[in-house]
Amino acid sequence: AFKRDSGTAACWGDWGTGGLCSDVDFHGTTEIYSSDGAFVAFKKDLGTAACWGSWSSGGNCLGVDFSGTTEIFSSDGAFVAFKRDSGTAACWGDWGTGGLCSDVDFHGTTEIYSSDGAFVAFKKDLGTAACWGSWSSGGNCLGVDFSGTTEIFSSDGAFVAFKRDSG
Repeated sequence: AFKRDSGTAACWGDWGTGGLCSDVDFHGTTEIYSSDGAFVAFKKDLGTAACWGSWSSGGNCLGVDFSGTTEIFSSDGAFVAFKRDSGTAACWGDWGTGGLCSDVDFHGTTEIYSSDGAFVAFKKDLGTAACWGSWSSGGNCLGVDFSGTTEIFSSDGAFVAFKRDSG
């Protein structure tokens, strides 16, 4: 239960997956994001965040630079902090579900989508995309033709690149 006006929150449930947040400072938090086992309290105006829960699910974001972050996305075990203005991003959490994106070029990315174990950085204007994470969850999109794609949809373990009929 997050109270934006007072900057407080109550957490409950399994402590190992985010049910304990008594040490988290929620003052200034603008959004809260979740994976299967962790949370991120994002302070967009301050360019900072607090993470808690399972470290293997993104509960440890020490060293992540949130300044300039415009959006945060999540899979079951990882997060992406996207900086639309600079065309960069930081990923953390389980590498197998998208927590490692150092090889991804985010310049020109118009949208990021997620499944349970993968992400897609879609460049609509260029008709291209980069995928990473678990191959069995859509983390491999080599051979997919994204030209003309208007929307991308996701399920737990797959993606659809949809090309809207212009007629």
